[in-house]
Amino acid sequence: MIVVARGDKIGEDGIPMLLKIPRMFDPWGGYSIIGFGDIIVLGLLVAFSLRFEQSSHDDYCPL
Repeated sequence: MIVVARGDKIGEDGIPMLLKIPRMFDPWGGYSIIGFGDIIVLGLLVAFSLRFEQSSHDDYCPL
């Protein structure tokens, strides 16, 4: 699964589908791997929550 997420090495423009983030205070200097799917799901949750909040305020308050 990690090999697929790194991108295709055959083509010239391989697009990586994961981010390696260094762990803080790790004595061995490891990395945490975050995929684009994790980022997209959280982004959609925030966007839908913001839109829901704006639409609920429009019904009750004329701001």
